[in-house]
Amino acid sequence: MKKTKPLKNWVKQLQQVQKSQDSKAFAEIFDYFAPRVKSFLIRSGASNSMAEDCAQEVMATVWLKAHLFDPSRASVSTWIFTIARNKNIDALRKQRRPEPEDLTWGPESEPEAADILTLQQETEQLRLAMSALPDAQQALLQKAYFGDLSHREIAIETGLPLGTIKSRLRLALDKLRQITPRVIPRILVNDMNDIKHHLNDELLLGYSAGALPEAFNLIVATHLEMCDKCRAAAQAFDSVGGVLLDETAKVSMSKDALPKTLALISKVPKRKDSEQKTEIPNPLAAYVGSSLDNIKWRPIGMGVRQAVLKTSKSATARLLYIPAGSVVPDHGHRGTELTLVLKGAFSDETAKFTVGDIEMADQSIEHTPTAEIGEDCICLTATDAPLRFNSWFPRLVQRFLRI
Repeated sequence: MKKTKPLKNWVKQLQQVQKSQDSKAFAEIFDYFAPRVKSFLIRSGASNSMAEDCAQEVMATVWLKAHLFDPSRASVSTWIFTIARNKNIDALRKQRRPEPEDLTWGPESEPEAADILTLQQETEQLRLAMSALPDAQQALLQKAYFGDLSHREIAIETGLPLGTIKSRLRLALDKLRQITPRVIPRILVNDMNDIKHHLNDELLLGYSAGALPEAFNLIVATHLEMCDKCRAAAQAFDSVGGVLLDETAKVSMSKDALPKTLALISKVPKRKDSEQKTEIPNPLAAYVGSSLDNIKWRPIGMGVRQAVLKTSKSATARLLYIPAGSVVPDHGHRGTELTLVLKGAFSDETAKFTVGDIEMADQSIEHTPTAEIGEDCICLTATDAPLRFNSWFPRLVQRFLRI
């Protein structure tokens, strides 16, 4: 990725589609992006025919959702990257892609020209910064975004130690932050009113690249809806994906790809957006309904209850209900456990976690979470491996309780 020639920003064309359904402007966007989206999908594991069909669906979505695009918040490339990434997860992984409410691009009012220009300049600055990265770091970014690979999977594919993979990606992100601090911000722990425990770069990059299992996507999306700082950081990682999409080599589309896409558009019925009020974050509401009263809890001992959510098999998501003052049995981890507080608070040997906080526990952490006195605690958790309990009774029943 060594190009230095400024790239077209495509805002004018998409605004013409947005405001007047301009088919000529859409054809220009299609000719540029459809072959790149197809290439992205092929590199993510799709066959040529599946990538062709998915690329047409992505571009149909661009037309149908053009009214949601806000040029002061994202480049056209970034916006189309997010659509392609989500389609890739839907089509190839056959799993749901939870998204936080309002992580849309729709402008509340006509965006200011100065804001649009600033974003375009920052996006170009990011592209140039990425082109200046060492080849090894660029290659890992490509694998993370276009290979849908976790850090551990990249290590297996390349034969490099996991620590080397993490170190190179961290160095790449730090260099991008130094050059483009407004585009790739660092999450400051004290930058939120109440939320003190945030997502790390590895999870944000994995979410943006579409490399996380569904259960982890769910907990990340739910946290993003609660935490503006992490949401801004997630959108910044999407900007990296947009730059990579711009730099992707084109793959030829079929001669009738554009007419087929227009036919797809014509078949989609117009539908009114409906807003459903929920007492819990919308990503989670899609799995459990609009109220915590709908949850069917199952006791797992010591007063603690759980509800396992239906997600893909690579990781497990569950809700935990911990009565005030109650203790979750002490345990370690064979993999990663993410815990997001939805109600109340809990403490363990590492810190206190309140509403919106997320705890990330790995194999180095052993803890005994205890709900704070005065209010029951409800958490959303996700694990990619069974927990390692230290007492005999939890070990005895954990296979039946899927913990």
